[in-house]
Amino acid sequence: MLEYDKLLSAKGKHTRLQVDEIDEATPLIGENFEGYRSCGNGQVEPEESAAETTDSPQSGLVGMIVVLLVGVFVSQADGSLVLAAYSKVSSEFGDFENGSWLFSAYVLAMCVTQPLYGKLSDIYGRKTCLQISYMLFALGTACTGLGQSMRQVIAARAVQGAGGAGMVCMVSILLTDLVPLNEVALYRSYVNIAQTVGRSCGGAVGGYIVETLGWRWAFLCQCPVTFIAIGLVAWKLPVSSKSGGTTEAAESKLKRIDWVGAVTLSLTILSALIIVDMGGQKYPFSHPIIISAMVTFAVAGVIFLVTEDRYAKEPIFPLHLLSRYVVVTSYAVLFLQNFAQTALMMIIPIYFQVTKKASTAVAGTYLIPAVFGNTIGGLLTGFFIKRRVSKRPYTLLFTKRS
Repeated sequence: MLEYDKLLSAKGKHTRLQVDEIDEATPLIGENFEGYRSCGNGQVEPEESAAETTDSPQSGLVGMIVVLLVGVFVSQADGSLVLAAYSKVSSEFGDFENGSWLFSAYVLAMCVTQPLYGKLSDIYGRKTCLQISYMLFALGTACTGLGQSMRQVIAARAVQGAGGAGMVCMVSILLTDLVPLNEVALYRSYVNIAQTVGRSCGGAVGGYIVETLGWRWAFLCQCPVTFIAIGLVAWKLPVSSKSGGTTEAAESKLKRIDWVGAVTLSLTILSALIIVDMGGQKYPFSHPIIISAMVTFAVAGVIFLVTEDRYAKEPIFPLHLLSRYVVVTSYAVLFLQNFAQTALMMIIPIYFQVTKKASTAVAGTYLIPAVFGNTIGGLLTGFFIKRRVSKRPYTLLFTKRS
């Protein structure tokens, strides 16, 4: 019988896990994990007492979570806000062909930088990386509102995306540090609610600002909120004592980061976007730009796969994950979910603007009903996971309903 021993406490106690007894109803988090939390480097450590971690009571934890959710709300609201503003931006610069890059540049920067935040936060600390992400977002937002050409605005949106990636993913990392493992799913449901509320409200609020003050102020108005969030993080969030679990020098840790994987991944995604966005529309597929994008996509993709499989010490995306059925199906569901949500966010406002002659602000309000469905679903999911009930039936049910 195949068995694994895991060290669960500093007292030397062991819990033996029998692999052949595991089925889909087995709780992912055992009963002995009540007092444990993630230490951010693949290990599990006992949760320190309140006196060792922070002097604040439970309300202090709630306050920190609320502060973190402010950043999540702002970053997600920006995603739907730009949908209300991009037609005005394109019209002012007379460049409707590249209007979609206002959204694509943001997403591209998020895809490239998001995996790096985890490694960098192990080196420089959670709080520092979160504050840097806020600053990048504020800088990108200000430059977007002040941009004098479409290229400047698109570049600023990429900076925004680099900051927005940290504002979201650092919250997930911090939750595993601040919250016991058996409650992470419940708090994650609050993050999902903040994301949904931000996406739904961003279109309506952004549309109103675009109509009354102009598209530039739709971006510039985000700067004060972001600076307030920076101040709240500096005030409420304690400096993490974690250093990745080792006393290794920062320079040595930086060398372990998969920079080649990050660069080749960005080139692969960028070239794919160029092919999809421009191929057959702005340029024929025989055009040198499209051919160059195809070559770049193939070469960068191969280098990325080889690097992740053979050379990267700590790959940005471990390819062995794709051999796990649970991981692949989870990725597939998330891909389809985000694909559908993004498409609806773009299509629904335009549909009502064209067919019902609705204003930009009114068209954005049609996204608000999504808040209620996502809120109820998120809370139920967190409750089920915390109660350790069988997850497969509910996963199948919610996936089919979506």
